[in-house]
Amino acid sequence: MSSQFHLSLVMLTITTASDRVIPDLIRKFSFAHLYDTVVALNPVVTAFWLTGFLISLQICLSILTRSYAWNDRFWTFIPFAYAVLYTLHPLINQDRRTNSSLDLRLAVMCSLVLMWSLRLTYGSACRGYYKPGTLDYRYPWLRANIVKNDALFPIAYAILVCGMMTVLLALASSPLYFAWVGRGLSPKFTFVDGVASIGMLFGIVLEAVADFQQQRFQRLKANWLKNSERQSDAANDLSSEEVADLKNGFLQSGLFAWSRHPNYFAEMMVWCSFYLFSVSPSSLWVNWTMSGAVMYIILFQITTLLTEAISRQKYPAYDDYRKRVSRLIPSPLSRRAAPFVKGSKED
Repeated sequence: MSSQFHLSLVMLTITTASDRVIPDLIRKFSFAHLYDTVVALNPVVTAFWLTGFLISLQICLSILTRSYAWNDRFWTFIPFAYAVLYTLHPLINQDRRTNSSLDLRLAVMCSLVLMWSLRLTYGSACRGYYKPGTLDYRYPWLRANIVKNDALFPIAYAILVCGMMTVLLALASSPLYFAWVGRGLSPKFTFVDGVASIGMLFGIVLEAVADFQQQRFQRLKANWLKNSERQSDAANDLSSEEVADLKNGFLQSGLFAWSRHPNYFAEMMVWCSFYLFSVSPSSLWVNWTMSGAVMYIILFQITTLLTEAISRQKYPAYDDYRKRVSRLIPSPLSRRAAPFVKGSKED
């Protein structure tokens, strides 16, 4: 079957089920009835409803708390929620085709998404995203430079962040649908699935290393700026590269000597690899679930432009760094960090 047919079938399933089930739930709502309904439904329908619920919940919380941090807090959990939904559905629904056994491909996918979620949750906690009042540094910049109207910013946040970003995660997780459709079929795990597993695992590890290096640098930077009168003594305990990075104000060593954004590259690698899990069960190298990986790539092109616009304003040495080091894909052609550039802004 073609990818267009699969997508049309999915949309028809969602529309038909929603038209039939929603009025019934409204008419005789109870949590027991809701559970029975969800278990009986095709999980793609439940995933569609879950996406709408998560978008609405983030918008409501942002209004009630006057905080724009909710999407960052939900981001780390959303793909795992979809993974659990598709993986456990055959067990809860007592699917006869699999004798209620756990499907290997779905189990591997769910495990990898759990690893991704745990790593990102830890990183977000280290950045303080779960603390009240904490906000990603890019939001104030966007508010000051892009969406300057105070009345428009909440609307932009609701549509572009809560809405589009949650839809992006739903689409990035959509290869789970094909794995669910192909559950119980032989072979249960293919060479392509193995490549997807290795690629995703490598991306998770690479991102963890990049985040560790960045967090370590931020701790060193905070101590460096706090004890400005003792910087010469502190420099004795650091390498020349670390001292140069601290004086310039941003990280240029480790993985960041090969790529300006190794964590972004790793994140794109994770979800492009995840897409490969849809190939064997769908028998299609190109199918509609690729939209999630494509949207992820587009997102990080935009995020990179935004991040670098901020960095170029803060650090005079950043333009030289851009000339020497690859933007996203780690490259051996990238050159080592230049000496400290006088006049760099530190914060």
